Amino acid sequence: MSTHFLTDQDGRARAVLLIVVTGLIAMGTTIVATSPAAAAAYAAEAVIDGSAPANSTTEAGWLASCPDVPPSQGVDGHVFELPEVFPANEEVTAERLDSDGPGQPDLGMIFYDSTCNEIARRETVATTEKTQLPLGTKWVLVTVRQSALPATNTTVCMRIGTAFCGQGSASPSASESASRSTSPSASGSASDSSSPSASRSASAGASSTSSASPSPSPSATGTIGTTLESSRRAVRFRKPFTLSGRVEFAPGCEGPFEIALRKRRGGSEESKVFRSNIPVGESQTWRVRVRSRVSATYSAIASSPTCASRPPSAERVLARVAITVGFRRPCAAPQRVTGRVKPRHPRTNVTLRRKSGSRFKTVDEDTLNGRSAYRLIAPTCAGRFKVVWRSQSPKNASGSRRFSF
Repeated sequence: MSTHFLTDQDGRARAVLLIVVTGLIAMGTTIVATSPAAAAAYAAEAVIDGSAPANSTTEAGWLASCPDVPPSQGVDGHVFELPEVFPANEEVTAERLDSDGPGQPDLGMIFYDSTCNEIARRETVATTEKTQLPLGTKWVLVTVRQSALPATNTTVCMRIGTAFCGQGSASPSASESASRSTSPSASGSASDSSSPSASRSASAGASSTSSASPSPSPSATGTIGTTLESSRRAVRFRKPFTLSGRVEFAPGCEGPFEIALRKRRGGSEESKVFRSNIPVGESQTWRVRVRSRVSATYSAIASSPTCASRPPSAERVLARVAITVGFRRPCAAPQRVTGRVKPRHPRTNVTLRRKSGSRFKTVDEDTLNGRSAYRLIAPTCAGRFKVVWRSQSPKNASGSRRFSF
């Protein structure tokens, strides 16, 4: 860490603190910050190796290691630590500077306080995210979500206020950073001040002290979130249900508000965006009609151009299997009963039950074949029957189909 004194156009000396972090903590990060005496400005770059199809590996590692840098730093996200003296309520931007591959990665920002608690998050379908820095932010996790086409080695910039990053230039390597940070001599300082990082530091400081172009930071100072409710707790295979909610936001948050829905299927650890840009009505409510083949946990995130998003609300909806039943008429005991279970659950069991008194008793059972089909035998044509599939997979809840001959 070294301090350099630069001179503005008016001849006044200004102190700029240039911090270069090396080793595993940096993972190729360049950090630029102005002194507390100057206006708020901060910028940092990092190279992120890949992208997350749903849940972020870096986020999971960070939650386990915070406040220490996670071993998964740079896998599909990067944790930036803000200076303690940095003020809140400034515009914060995460943008892609460069990447390999044909994809356009979707960026997101998650904000944490000094106790490692999540304050808010900003996750919309965009390569650039802008919102307001929540009060009390200590760390910002920038994640790279996978788009339709893959992208690797994504250089991202996280900047606050009037600071800016390089135009697509990569961060210095760890060896270069180490050589600069361990050169206390005057010649080393002069070399540092002429490097690309120092140039960006000087530019950020100059723009932050200029009174002719004030920062266009939003007027809002809070967060935005939404409730989430389902019209049904359990539905049959591909039957419709409604997800709805009400947007809650701090005074001063400006619209238009939008909702994004994510879906995590039963048995999976990954969640994916399946509906985005859902409009919010004048009464600050929204609703959408959904069909599903499998049980899933749905989460809703509200977004605003000026406010950071709160952690998502979640709701689990079970999807019961659908069972078809077929038999010949007129009935002749013993009667054959055939059908299928949807969606497919090969090599699982179904039972045929006949009502006896107030209960149903099992009279036959079968194992579904590769097409999820079954064949059962009813010993008599009299009475009421039902075919039952008990849940044998987290993808679907139990289901049954009643019939009589």
